[in-house]
Amino acid sequence: MREFNQFLINNISLTKSSLAIGSGIALIACLSSNANAQTFVPADIIWLIDTSGSMGDDINQIKLRIGQFNNAMLGAGIDAQYGLVEFADGETLTQDIVPFPVFNAPGGAFQTISTSGGTERGSQAVNVGLANATFRPNSVKNFILVTDEDDDSNPTQFNNARTGLPDNNAVFNFIGVPGTGNTNARYGVLASENGGAAFNISAFRNNPDSFL
Repeated sequence: MREFNQFLINNISLTKSSLAIGSGIALIACLSSNANAQTFVPADIIWLIDTSGSMGDDINQIKLRIGQFNNAMLGAGIDAQYGLVEFADGETLTQDIVPFPVFNAPGGAFQTISTSGGTERGSQAVNVGLANATFRPNSVKNFILVTDEDDDSNPTQFNNARTGLPDNNAVFNFIGVPGTGNTNARYGVLASENGGAAFNISAFRNNPDSFL
């Protein structure tokens, strides 16, 4: 996910700047007068992961590479914390926002994701994350949806996500299947309207390193 990480780093920085200008709230306080002290941008990243039966290989790749992803955030001066919404025949926040060691701990929700089901309501997963996650004050909110299907959410659920993301100054990115079904009209719109981008899950399957 190198290419994806750099995009995420860039749009976290852009979102941080726009929030500071728009709200007049400083997102970062300099805690040291030492000129060499590093200042970190707080970012709360919600992974929205399709857990239907066909997603096993993709989920395993994310589990294997999440440490590399987090290292990229740290290297860019981003204080990333993570949450998890699983969706397939239901949408549940299975891990609230926590520091990376907790998020990635053996036996935790992320490392024990299992696959089942076949109704993928990604827009509704966004709504569940927005409504239930405990975001840090002044953090940049970034949603990353991973699915190999289009969106089974109903129009009301999609419209709620479409209004909820900008209302919460949240960025939306997805790794999925652009051009298939309603993907462009749903996830493509959410990404384009909220500072994000689309990444092809087939390329991720073939070579995750190109994203990491």
